[in-house]
Amino acid sequence: MTTNCSATIDLSQLDQLLLTTYILPGAAREANIPAKVRDGLLQNKSTSTPPSPEILEPAVRSIRDLMEDTIFVSFLNSPSTYLYE
Repeated sequence: MTTNCSATIDLSQLDQLLLTTYILPGAAREANIPAKVRDGLLQNKSTSTPPSPEILEPAVRSIRDLMEDTIFVSFLNSPSTYLYE
């Protein structure tokens, strides 16, 4: 029982860290996700339990799409990738 409680506390702490770093408006590394997705994550902010996968899935999808659309394309277009062709 203690392990389950400890894991929940660790997940809750990680959730709060992710929220304050990437999700809250004005966060140090605020992710550019849709307001609807952000609002869904923030509604769970004050609870002591981590968000369910159903709440997290749209945020994960948004971040993945951002990475595919921006970071990967930038990497492919960077001069250093031409060295390997």
